[in-house]
Amino acid sequence: MGGMFSYSGIATKTRAMSSKLLTKEDFSTLAEMGSVGDAVEYLRQHTDYAKVLKDIPEERLHRGEIERRLIRSLYHDFSKIYRFCNLKQRSVLELYFCKYEIQVLKGALRKVFNPHADRILLGREEETFQCFSHIDMEKLSQASSIWDFLEALKRTPYYDVLYQVSMREKKSLFDYEMVLDMFYFSNIWKKKEKLLKGTERELMTRVYGSQIDMLNMMWVYRAKHYYKMPSAMIYTLVIPISYKLKKQQLQEMVEAENEKELLEAARNTWYGKKQRDLSETDLEQLYRQLLWQIYQAEQRKNPYSMTSITSYLYYKEQEIDQLTTILECVRYGLAPAEKSAYIP
Repeated sequence: MGGMFSYSGIATKTRAMSSKLLTKEDFSTLAEMGSVGDAVEYLRQHTDYAKVLKDIPEERLHRGEIERRLIRSLYHDFSKIYRFCNLKQRSVLELYFCKYEIQVLKGALRKVFNPHADRILLGREEETFQCFSHIDMEKLSQASSIWDFLEALKRTPYYDVLYQVSMREKKSLFDYEMVLDMFYFSNIWKKKEKLLKGTERELMTRVYGSQIDMLNMMWVYRAKHYYKMPSAMIYTLVIPISYKLKKQQLQEMVEAENEKELLEAARNTWYGKKQRDLSETDLEQLYRQLLWQIYQAEQRKNPYSMTSITSYLYYKEQEIDQLTTILECVRYGLAPAEKSAYIP
C-alpha cells in the first residue's frame, strides 16, 4: 500500500496544506491582541481560517461558536485529503474519522447530563461531517435523555458498547466517555492489522501503541490521584493493549499504595525514562511531546505513506486546540507572561 506511486499526490497535497498552518509568530501576534474580535480579524486577514470565520457576527464571538468554526476547517481538510485517496487509503481514513464522531458524541452526552452545557459541532449545517458519518444528526441534536441519545445511534458501531453502559446500575458521564475512548483505540488497533501491511502497519503500530500506553498511564494516575478509585475499578478503565508499556509495569502503577510509588513505577517505564521527574502535568506534556516527535520522525523517514496524512491531521488538531486556548487567554486578559506558556 505504501510507496511513492501510491502517495506522491497525497504527499504533495499535504505539504501544500501544511504550509498554511499557523507559525509561532502567528500565535505570538494573536496572544498580543487586545480582544477576541481583533484576534478573529487577524485570522480572517492572514490565515487559512478566513473561509470559516468570514461571516461570523460580532455578537457570536463566544468560545462555542469560534470552536465550531475552527473544527469545521478540520473537516474540510479531511475531505480534501480523502478525495486524493485510493480505496484502501480511504478505508484507513474512515477508521480515523471515528475520532471526530466520538468528539461529537461526547458533546451530545454532556448536553444530556447537563442541559446547560454547550455542544460543539452538532447541526445539519455540518455537511462535510455528515458526508462521512452514519450518525442520525437530527435525532442526536434533539436528544434530551440517554434513551434519545441511544436511539440516534442505532445501526452504528457505538450503540452496543454504550447500551451496555446504560444497563449498569451505576453509570456517569465519565463511564460513557471512557468506553467511547476504549472502543476507538481497540477498534483501530484491531483493524489496522487487516487494512495495512509491512512498513505501513509498523508506522501505525508505533503511533497508536505509544498513544495507548501513555493514555493508560495518565488514566491510572488520574483515577488514583483525583478519584481515589480502588485497583479493581481502575483495571476496567485500562485499554487492553500493550506496546512499550509492559503489563507488569502497568500493574505496578495500578497497585501502588500511594502517589510516590505510582510515579516511581511510571519512571521505570520506557516512557518514564524520557523524563525522570514525573508528575501528572509532566505525563500530559510528555504524551504530547512524544506524539509530536513520533509523527515528525515517521514523516521524515516515510514521507510516502499514511503518515503523510495522519501527521497533517494531527498537526491541524493540535493547532486548533492551541488556537482555542490562546483566544481564551485573550478573552480573559491574561498577562503576556501567562499567555506565553500557551504559545507552541
